[in-house]
Amino acid sequence: MAPDGVSQSLLVANGQFPGPMIEGNWGDMVEVTVRNEIYGPEESTLIHWHGLNQPGTPWYDGVISVSQCPIIPGSSLTYRFLLDEFGTSWWHSHLSAQYSQGLFGPIVVHGPSEYGDYDEDLGP
Repeated sequence: MAPDGVSQSLLVANGQFPGPMIEGNWGDMVEVTVRNEIYGPEESTLIHWHGLNQPGTPWYDGVISVSQCPIIPGSSLTYRFLLDEFGTSWWHSHLSAQYSQGLFGPIVVHGPSEYGDYDEDLGP
């Protein structure tokens, strides 16, 4: 890939750069499955959901060896968490410099509108 016009090796999610957008409404529960297919050399990974507080799910915060163990190559982890803040942020790998190699993407959480009713998800 050549995101800045110079061809280089990248770590990407779902074959795209930047990675896929996580989008939802304030109060929604989100489920994202991350499968680690980083080989040559093998490397663990995990994802940090920047700007989300993770109430009730601190183990999905994506801080290696603090809030969760890394996802080893060939394994997967399904993150389930509440979109507790609204606005625009990003998700990124929290291991080594993987985010600088392309493993990141946007998060958009739609908040209440002052121009009409807002549908707030009350959860499962």
